[in-house]
Amino acid sequence: MIVSLRRSVEYVGELGLVGAEAFGAILRLRVHLGDTLTQLREIGVRSLPVVLATILFSAATFAYHLQAIVQNLGMRDTVGGLVGLAIVREVAPVMCAVCVIARCGSAMAAELGTMRVSEQIDALVSLTVRPVEYLVAPRLVATTLMMPVHYAYGLAVGIAGGIAVSWGGGISTGMFLTSLLEGLEPLDVYGGLIKVVAFGILLCLICCTSGLSARGGSRGVGRATTSSVVISLLVVYALNYLLGVCLW
Repeated sequence: MIVSLRRSVEYVGELGLVGAEAFGAILRLRVHLGDTLTQLREIGVRSLPVVLATILFSAATFAYHLQAIVQNLGMRDTVGGLVGLAIVREVAPVMCAVCVIARCGSAMAAELGTMRVSEQIDALVSLTVRPVEYLVAPRLVATTLMMPVHYAYGLAVGIAGGIAVSWGGGISTGMFLTSLLEGLEPLDVYGGLIKVVAFGILLCLICCTSGLSARGGSRGVGRATTSSVVISLLVVYALNYLLGVCLW
């Protein structure tokens, strides 16, 4: 137990150091453009279909159950607002983070972990190349930039799914949109943006730190990848609650 606690404290310290160095490189504009564009394509373009499909079906499922409940209560005119609030505040931000963790975060940890155990990172250090500046900063920039893009597209797809399901349940598109516009406020969207940016920064740093701290060959890479996903998910869900309390 003591060993586990010590390792947890060490990990938090490593996370802070990696984050400080990565942000320092970004502020000094010492970020490799080519690597950043590669990560933008990987985290953005190639991840977008997974994000949109996940948000679409999550929003459609929520709308299906909700419209059945509110119709029994005689509150059909509130479906759009309730579905919109759920998508903007919770479904879209959290599902964006979960999909990026599953598709890209695990890949970051595995890639950097493989480089660590195969001594490629040691080779970079011997060539006076800063590993965090060269490997982590481009990923951090790409994740921070692309999470709001995923969120924006996710909102559109999620609301479209809610409209389609509600229409099938007898709620007109006009009624849905009227309720949506009446129920949403700018703070809801701004809060969702704050969430996805915070999620993106933390998941990137956690996954990269886990990869850089990998030891013990292929088994160590596997452990680092697993721990990066588990820790990222736990942090996202905990932070989602805290931000929800603070923002609304």
